[in-house]
Order: sequence, then C-alpha cells, then structure tokens
Amino acid sequence: MNVKIDIEMTPEELRRFFGLPNVGDMQDAIMSQMKQTILDKMSEQGLPEIQAGFVEQSFKAMEAYQKMFMDALEQSSGKKDE
Repeated sequence: MNVKIDIEMTPEELRRFFGLPNVGDMQDAIMSQMKQTILDKMSEQGLPEIQAGFVEQSFKAMEAYQKMFMDALEQSSGKKDE
C-alpha cells in the first residue's frame, strides 16, 4: 500500500512548523561583515595579490591530490619507490 501526501508550504512556514529559529537577520549581518572585510582587503592589498594567494593555494591542493592518488596507486600495485 502506497500513500502519498503533498503539502504545499513556503520555506518560512516549514521553518515555523518545525520550530526552527529565524536566522535571516543574522545571516544578513554576517554577509555584510564578510563583504566589508573582502572590500577592505581588496583596497589594502589590491586584486593581483589576492588572486596570487588563491592561485598558490590551488596549486598546493592539486599537488596534494596528485600525491594522494599516486600513493594509493603505488600501494594498490604493491610497489613503493624507496
């Protein structure tokens, strides 16, 4: 036996139904603080310096993933370079 119930309600109504707090004001405040922090950093350092940091971290993450996959491959094949 299958029973299907469709209930139409807004996210706000569902939040109230489950008794969850309204965090919209807090989210707005946090987002405005983050935006202001980013704008301040951009004016202090400039966009090229910020982008350089992101690029450097991206390459480090890529190298870490490559090492992880190579280690897993070597381990599964039973040989390890020493």
